[in-house]
Amino acid sequence: MVSLVFFSIAIRGENWYILDNCFEIRKGDNRMKVIVLNGDCGYLNQIETTIKSIMVHNRDVKIYVINPDIPHEWFVNLNYYLKQVGAEIVDKKVDPELLDQMHASRNHISTAAFGRILIPKLISEDKVLYLDSDIIVDANLDAVFAIDFGENMLYAVPDFYGPHKFDEQGYVIDDEIGEYNTGVLLINNKRWREEKVVDRLLEMGKNDNLANGDQTIINDYFKGRIGQRNPR
Repeated sequence: MVSLVFFSIAIRGENWYILDNCFEIRKGDNRMKVIVLNGDCGYLNQIETTIKSIMVHNRDVKIYVINPDIPHEWFVNLNYYLKQVGAEIVDKKVDPELLDQMHASRNHISTAAFGRILIPKLISEDKVLYLDSDIIVDANLDAVFAIDFGENMLYAVPDFYGPHKFDEQGYVIDDEIGEYNTGVLLINNKRWREEKVVDRLLEMGKNDNLANGDQTIINDYFKGRIGQRNPR
């Protein structure tokens, strides 16, 4: 049985299980910030840490966890506490065989990392924030969810393989961006569904010559349609 001890930590002087002003999540509530995590049971400690960091700074959050093997009991127990602070966690199971042919590029990276490219088929909401499960959220996310996509299919932060030049606002100058990091993605899920990108991304993921796994295919497929978030 998975331990839930971490949920008794104090937040702003109050314990999660005695917070006042509790309310139930309403399905389809437009106020909800939709966040997606991805991992397996072996990564559960990291997933729990990311969830905890999200909830320190945010309310009205719906968190999906794409996974092949996390016990559903974990989700049921977690929701008992999360719903008291205006949040919900949803179990999104995926068949690991669906990703068996993906090329992860590095030995320490599981093909489960490709679960993020399944988001359009698993998640119905139109705007989704994907976070790797080793991310620590240290601020409120309202401003992130207020971003207008325009013609962009997603927003991301440039990956830093070497020195970069920045403009006065702190953005990397466009011709300096070699690749965007896919650990944090604000996804235009409505457009991803409309363009039916999942099958194409899965096909690209079978390439044995991928330089950086799913990050490579996301950068290649959406090239020219990725908006830059300020890396600072």
